[in-house]
Amino acid sequence: MSAEHDAFAWRTFEEWLPFLQSEQSARFVPLWRAHPRGATAVLVDGRDTTAPKSPAPRPGG
Repeated sequence: MSAEHDAFAWRTFEEWLPFLQSEQSARFVPLWRAHPRGATAVLVDGRDTTAPKSPAPRPGG
């Protein structure tokens, strides 16, 4: 039996954050933000595609 699955717990998102590795929290945060708004978060390769993107640099500027 794997030690990873020896226990389970019901926790809030904030209570889970200390247990998440950085790549896990990067996936869960967009989902957590979308939930209260009833919105959909779309992750592609673990990246939030619904997040606002930075404006592209203007040519010559």
